[in-house]
Amino acid sequence: MKKIVLGLCSLVLIGAGCAPGSTQVADSDWWLALDLPEDWVMVAHYGDKVPDPTSVAITSAMSDVVVQSTALPIELEGEQLDETIEAFVSEDYTYIRIFRYDDRKVIPSEATDLGDGFYYDDSGEGESYWYEGEYGKYRFHLTIDSQDRETASDVILSAQEQNLTN
Repeated sequence: MKKIVLGLCSLVLIGAGCAPGSTQVADSDWWLALDLPEDWVMVAHYGDKVPDPTSVAITSAMSDVVVQSTALPIELEGEQLDETIEAFVSEDYTYIRIFRYDDRKVIPSEATDLGDGFYYDDSGEGESYWYEGEYGKYRFHLTIDSQDRETASDVILSAQEQNLTN
């Protein structure tokens, strides 16, 4: 009986995302929910003066958000954060900026159809994925430094559109 109870508790913890190495779902007041690896966050797009990107609430009114592999601000190549920001990451990161467009936005014809509404495009503005949902079209622009592209791809392809039109 004790083994059955322990087994059921384990299943509950795994289902709740509490098991080591499990993913978390970035379910927010924005249009997409994503399965994120541990320590990854979804934050509002932030500028060079924000010391804590997680301090800004995400809303459905935002046209873009960022999914990144750290809760610290990321100093992207060619950009410089404000000198008052002491804790930041400038290497070994994944930064995915996600833009939401209306139905009129055209997905580039060069994009490769990955199925289930997803497309991949590495022409023009760098490496991007696209997702065509019921409530909009989304562009995922990748910036990766020394991390695994497959993990970024898995995060993107986990996107689930949320109905926020109500």
